[in-house]
Amino acid sequence: MGQVHVVRGRRVIPLDGNEIVQAARASQRVIVDLGTGDGRWTYRLARAHPEWCCIGVDANAAAMRESSWRAARKVARGGAPNTWFVLAAVESLPEALFSIADEVRVQYPWGSLRRMLLVSDRNGLDRIARIGKPGSKFHIALNLLAGDPGQYADLPAIYARAGLEVRRLDVMTVSPGTSWGKRIGQGAPMPILVIEGRVGLNGS
Repeated sequence: MGQVHVVRGRRVIPLDGNEIVQAARASQRVIVDLGTGDGRWTYRLARAHPEWCCIGVDANAAAMRESSWRAARKVARGGAPNTWFVLAAVESLPEALFSIADEVRVQYPWGSLRRMLLVSDRNGLDRIARIGKPGSKFHIALNLLAGDPGQYADLPAIYARAGLEVRRLDVMTVSPGTSWGKRIGQGAPMPILVIEGRVGLNGS
């Protein structure tokens, strides 16, 4: 299974990947938030659903420190032991995360992750598909900086080749629910591209 590097406050701790796998199997539902940023969304979700296993994944350990510290406290003081903050880039996801999720979410990504989803990097999409269990959900929300939304009409066919069946491709205006999303939109509603569907149904 290999090691998984988990952020807990200022520390990055190497753990046996089986620890996360066992926690996921003991949970009612597993949510993986790729590019979790500061992890606040993942932490809040875990607090609201203590029976779920909520996993935030990001390549920036410093960004996840505060939320991971909050999650590690006692439950009575705001802790969420059902939260995991994994230090990893999408390009090098640990094996322990493969086929673990009931839902994979990517919310307002930037940099290489955003390009991967819009430029349609097949290798990157494959990695996202590998996180979800067959038939699990995926939800991607991308801020639209510019351009005609119609340019994304070919994404469903490209996603399908990577094992991601798109059932919804929609442009809508929303008030972002993550810290990074709020920063991008400067606190105001903004146009986003929503891509939703199922994992492992049409993929080769």
